[in-house]
Amino acid sequence: AGMAAAAAAAAAAADSALPDDATRFQLELEFVQLLASSEYLHYIAGAGYLEDPDFLAFLDYLKYWKRPEYVKYIRFPHCLGFLDMLCDPKNDAMRAALKDAAFRDLVHYQHFLHWQHYSVASKQPTS
Repeated sequence: AGMAAAAAAAAAAADSALPDDATRFQLELEFVQLLASSEYLHYIAGAGYLEDPDFLAFLDYLKYWKRPEYVKYIRFPHCLGFLDMLCDPKNDAMRAALKDAAFRDLVHYQHFLHWQHYSVASKQPTS
């Protein structure tokens, strides 16, 4: 009976360590938006996370942020494009390339060009 009580107490302690729904929402929102950062992508690639099946499964789980009831909270929509690319098994080469600083810089520059031209195009009057 003593071991069962200890196991129950350990399980209760583990459950209490889980974040509440609001905290989990905020943590996952912040995490998924980090995927818009070429620096962060470079970091997780270099740390080996993009080779970890459990981490890739977590990224796959995060695809729920693409649903309308969640996407409205996303401030950096590029993160969802990177989420798709990171989850696609055909993108092993891209995930490996993210370890390279030159590729990181290329991704950063492409982001810059998009934002630069998108902001100019969005301010143009339509005819």
